[in-house]
Amino acid sequence: MSNIFTPAIKLLIAVPVMALALVSCSEVKPLSPEEAVTQRAQGWLDALLDGSLEGAYAFTSPSYRQSASAGRYHARIEGAGRWTTGAVDRVTCKDSVCEVRIIVEYDIPQMGVHNRRPLDYVWIEVDGQWWLYVSAQ
Repeated sequence: MSNIFTPAIKLLIAVPVMALALVSCSEVKPLSPEEAVTQRAQGWLDALLDGSLEGAYAFTSPSYRQSASAGRYHARIEGAGRWTTGAVDRVTCKDSVCEVRIIVEYDIPQMGVHNRRPLDYVWIEVDGQWWLYVSAQ
């Protein structure tokens, strides 16, 4: 029985397998605090834009979630339901605290208003994870 794998076919198979092996062996560079917070803040913002208040609540700090119910949090972010788009604009970190500015656009159809505005938030690092800081007021 003859070998059905010609040298060209063997090479076509070997190159992607070797490339995959090299990628899996390389070290994954950890994210900087700014990169990690940008990802988390955008995830929180995306949850709000998708109408997932429970998803957004999950980004709040563990201490806030222990002291305030999801319903209480939802009441605090009532205006977010009007947001049509949003993106993280900038993140500035010092130690375990990051200041985050997001830009949101929203509509108030009854008034014929379409607006764009910046909003500032604080994110804190707790046990290696970044969380949205919400005061317990």
